[in-house]
Amino acid sequence: MIYDQLANLTKYQGIHPNLKTVIEFLDQVDSDSLVMGRNDISGEDVFLMLQENELSETFTGHYEYHKKYLDLHITVEGEETMVYGFDKNLEIKPYDAKDDYGLVTCLQKETFLIPENHFVLFLPGEAHEPSKVTLNSKKVIKYVVKIAI
Repeated sequence: MIYDQLANLTKYQGIHPNLKTVIEFLDQVDSDSLVMGRNDISGEDVFLMLQENELSETFTGHYEYHKKYLDLHITVEGEETMVYGFDKNLEIKPYDAKDDYGLVTCLQKETFLIPENHFVLFLPGEAHEPSKVTLNSKKVIKYVVKIAI
């Protein structure tokens, strides 16, 4: 997992060529041209989902994970709490390759705030539970960028 200010995203472009594609796209795109939902950047290799999420007050302890994509969350407006799970314990929804999605429980967790203009990048297999309320925000507008790896 990488957590940083959006202004520093370029530091990480060497991780994978598709991440460089995302950075170039974000530098050039007019955010008003994006539609709610899926926005293609480079077909199935890189796409951005613009989301406006009501944030949950409930922590379920069910962490999602992915295997085919880096999962980049960028806060555009508002802030959210996110929970990073580790020391996986039990698979509660088997991984589905078509949706690149599975759910696990974890024995340990770390909770952190993602304020506006910050990002978190989850590597394949890293468990996370997004979209939790903060003291200041019950809603967030964010980009979730899927980056094939």
